[in-house]
Amino acid sequence: MRFHRVLPALAATLIVPFFLNASPALAAPALDDPNTVVTVMQFNARDAASKAELQKRMGAIRDYIRKQPGYIENALMENRNSDQKPHFVGVSRWNSFKDWEAMWLKPEFQTLVRAVGEVGDITPGTYSPVKR
Repeated sequence: MRFHRVLPALAATLIVPFFLNASPALAAPALDDPNTVVTVMQFNARDAASKAELQKRMGAIRDYIRKQPGYIENALMENRNSDQKPHFVGVSRWNSFKDWEAMWLKPEFQTLVRAVGEVGDITPGTYSPVKR
């Protein structure tokens, strides 16, 4: 792409927010920030027929957690060795364990977890960075 085409887009990105008094987005904490918490939710389909439905319900969990206070980021991943468990993992990062715990205790979230339990198994775990 030519510079003269990039320059207007760059200018709009940098200057327009300044004039609109928009605050810049805060950078996410480093992955090994000792104040953050990483959660890993392992998902296993009951059988091959339930795998597609499990993915749909995992997506509902993903969409829900992305709207919660303290949420930083997440990803859903599928095991490349399809005959191995877990079939999927959901990895998310939170500002604190309290943020994760508050979300986990909400009735709406528990409803989503029970929905996954109808077609598969879910095993959650929480992790903190190892202190150096």
